Amino acid sequence: MGPAGRLDQRQGQWGGAEARQLCQRLLQTLEKHNAKEEPISYPQADEGLEDAAARRLGEFLAAGQMPEGWRCARASA
Repeated sequence: MGPAGRLDQRQGQWGGAEARQLCQRLLQTLEKHNAKEEPISYPQADEGLEDAAARRLGEFLAAGQMPEGWRCARASA
């Protein structure tokens, strides 16, 4: 079971050392994922996006917020 599944199991049970350990494991998993993804995804975004899309991406990253009204399609699945 992945970190997201473990988080789902713990919904409503936050607190103490167990929650801290779960968060630490999640961060470790994300660090491994990011180390693999970032050297590939970011250069592709820099090189492969059309000007308008690159500008929108830059604005999004600079704002540090999700666009108003945005919803993750998989979050409710």
